[in-house]
Amino acid sequence: MKYIFITCHGHSGSTLLSKLLSLHPEGLNVGEVKHFAAYYAKNDPCGCGLALQSCPFWASVLENGHFPTPLSEESFPVEGVRRHIWANYFYFLTLFSWPGLYRWLSQFPFTLQAINRRNAQNHWKLIQATSVASGKSLIIDKSMAISRYQEILLTRPEGVDFLLVHLVRDGRANMYSYMKRFAQAPEKAAAKWRKTNRKIETAKYFSSNQNILELRYEDLIANPEQVCQDIFSQIGLNYEVQLDDLSLAFDHSIGGNDDKLVGYQKIRLDQRWEDQLSEEELAIFKKTAGKLNKKYGYH
Repeated sequence: MKYIFITCHGHSGSTLLSKLLSLHPEGLNVGEVKHFAAYYAKNDPCGCGLALQSCPFWASVLENGHFPTPLSEESFPVEGVRRHIWANYFYFLTLFSWPGLYRWLSQFPFTLQAINRRNAQNHWKLIQATSVASGKSLIIDKSMAISRYQEILLTRPEGVDFLLVHLVRDGRANMYSYMKRFAQAPEKAAAKWRKTNRKIETAKYFSSNQNILELRYEDLIANPEQVCQDIFSQIGLNYEVQLDDLSLAFDHSIGGNDDKLVGYQKIRLDQRWEDQLSEEELAIFKKTAGKLNKKYGYH
């Protein structure tokens, strides 16, 4: 099995990238699969348009994988568990910097290491069941959180070829998106973008997996076919995506912004931030996250 994990800050284009990669004949886009049990219990929409509990594909996955019924985060926990700030700090320290200590502590029940190791193993059980049900060998996971990537990396089964794709978008565009959609103050939106990407950079530095690709959203928009070909090549595949109509990228993904991609026939770069952000807001971003933004080639 080949596994592509997309990590990024929200509103950076992960839904688009995961759909493009699923155009590979062996590709299966599972979306934000870390939320599967919780979303399934709420009967949220599947990427195919049906409710998850009415989707024949997920019904096949659950039946053939012998999952508990009714399925919920309580009966089949998949998501990462967090506690108070200092417990989380020590947990992340072992997760990223001391994997040997992480594995040792995971032997003791009720530690965060043990709980999250079990949940990550459940993640892999679900992934293997989706691979069998679909007959696909290339799984695209856009769960985004870098902590989830590290948790499943440390528990991955033998024979899984793992690629981490760090998708980054111009922080000013991202700040504008959060200001517009969530009414966030520019200081908060810029700080969150910086915090997420700093975490990702730290994880990349300490990761035992060196199969990592950094990708700018703007480059994806400019040349999606070439970007997809480069990603496939990085994981040992040779395939040229023919991007005629993005709505043909049919999948059974969990979460994301799938509804915004329905009917798209051409991918366009959204540069509204250039006209909408004031000089004061741009100055706030530069002070808060300008240095990191420049690292990614944005000036």
